[in-house]
Amino acid sequence: MFRKIFYTIILLSADKPTFWEKIGYLVKLVMSFGMVAWLLDKCGLWFQDNEMFFTGLIMAMFINMVFGYAYHKKIKDFHWKKFFLKNIEMWGIILLVYPFLEVISHVAGNNILAETFKITLQISTLLYPGSKALKNAYLLSEKKFPPGFVMNRLYNFEKTGDLNELINGKQDNYDNNETGDS
Repeated sequence: MFRKIFYTIILLSADKPTFWEKIGYLVKLVMSFGMVAWLLDKCGLWFQDNEMFFTGLIMAMFINMVFGYAYHKKIKDFHWKKFFLKNIEMWGIILLVYPFLEVISHVAGNNILAETFKITLQISTLLYPGSKALKNAYLLSEKKFPPGFVMNRLYNFEKTGDLNELINGKQDNYDNNETGDS
C-alpha cells in the first residue's frame, strides 16, 4: 500500500507528462474502457435474463456431439475431421447468427408479437443442435425414444416454424426421420 501511494505521488509530482496531458490520458482511458465496460454489462444482463436458454443451448450442443458420435460410429461412417468440422461449423453459425437475431427481436419492441418472435427464435436456436441430437437418439434407439409423436412434431416445426403446432401438436403423417445428423 505504501508503495502504491509512493508511486502515485511520484507520478503526480513529475513534470513529464504535464498535468493536462495526464488529464488527456485519463479521458482517453475512460472513453476506451467505457465502451468495453458497457458491452460487458449488457452481455452480463443478457446472460442473467437468458441463463436457462444459454445453459440449454450449451447442453444441446454437447449432447448433439455425443449422439452424433455414437450414431456415426454405429453406422461405421465416423471420421474425426468431419466430426470436428461439422461441430465447429454449428458453434460458429450459432455464435454469429443468434446475436443478430436477438437484436432484431429487441428492435421489434416490447409487445406480445415481439415476445412470441423471441421465444420462437430461442426454440429454433435450441433445436438447431437439439433436433440433430434427438434424431440421432431416435435412430440409435431404433425409433423407440423419443416417442414418434414428439419426433413428428419436431420435424413439422423444422418444416413450418409453427410454435403452436410444436407445443400443442397437430399430428400429421410427415415422417422424415430416416437419416441421422451429427
